[in-house]
Amino acid sequence: MADFSIVIPFRHGAEYAWSALLSCRLASRRFNSEIIICLDRPSDDQRSLLEAQIKRAGVVVNLIVNTGAGISSAINSAIDASTSELIVRHDIDDIMMPRRLQFCMELFDAGAEFAFGSALRFPKVKRISVPDSLWSARQRALHECPFIHPGSAFLKNSLKEVGGYDPYFDGVEDFDLWSRVLWSDHIIKTDQRLHVLYRRHRKQFTRTRDSHYTNLRRIEIFERNRVSTLRDE
Repeated sequence: MADFSIVIPFRHGAEYAWSALLSCRLASRRFNSEIIICLDRPSDDQRSLLEAQIKRAGVVVNLIVNTGAGISSAINSAIDASTSELIVRHDIDDIMMPRRLQFCMELFDAGAEFAFGSALRFPKVKRISVPDSLWSARQRALHECPFIHPGSAFLKNSLKEVGGYDPYFDGVEDFDLWSRVLWSDHIIKTDQRLHVLYRRHRKQFTRTRDSHYTNLRRIEIFERNRVSTLRDE
């Protein structure tokens, strides 16, 4: 059984895969980690390039095919295929910091069921810090997603207890999940240390998704969070 399962959904962005996978390899030098990439209907060219980049990075990857359709289904499929209870989210176009898995292990050892670290966006540099308390995270969730998805890690069983990723919210699937987690009884730990370099580019999924659909789903999440906040007052 692996210490960590690093799960990566993939449709496009294979040109960035070498640096992403090499960073996972370096972060795993003190741990027995597995990398699971779930193919979510990539083009033949993208799949061929991905396989070449995997070989170039010199990493062992469990390459699986999405049993459904869409990014939520891809992430769920990768998690189902994992052998570790400790799940680390990553993306094919981001770079894992060398000590990220060490930071995650410290958070899990401290009792975390869901752990979130800060990120540094590039090439236009901006630090993306996580909220420093549950209250501030809930307040941020009233107007934006409080966490960055490639900086997240969680226990597999805890994820299943809150329902996993919901395909209905594809495009804002992480915001939906974190909002459910924030108003649950699960233990959340945040870490101001940098866990990931978050790449912004024109082909990024967040820039190519159907904005009308995702805006409607986002409004649903905002309203749900507002009701949850009023209920807690």
